[in-house]
Amino acid sequence: MRLALVVVALVAIGIQSAYAGGPRMDWDERYEDIPGAPECWVDGFDDGQNNPFDHDRNDECKDKGNQYYRAFIVGCKEAGNTQEVCEAFTDD
Repeated sequence: MRLALVVVALVAIGIQSAYAGGPRMDWDERYEDIPGAPECWVDGFDDGQNNPFDHDRNDECKDKGNQYYRAFIVGCKEAGNTQEVCEAFTDD
């Protein structure tokens, strides 16, 4: 009986760990092997959640699939804002 409970617990932990990254780690796979692109995504997502839009960082990431901007919008929407509000945050 104990062995069964341990197995069930380990399976549950494994499943939870597989999805722990969520949208913060959901960059576009086409850019996964481009140096800096995943970091652009994470930075954009984090800023969309908690910080103002960083125009300089966005410029650095434009040639990496625009990952910063795209993730900023995702993070901003995850924080409870509408698409329109998030896009307005990116204006100069």
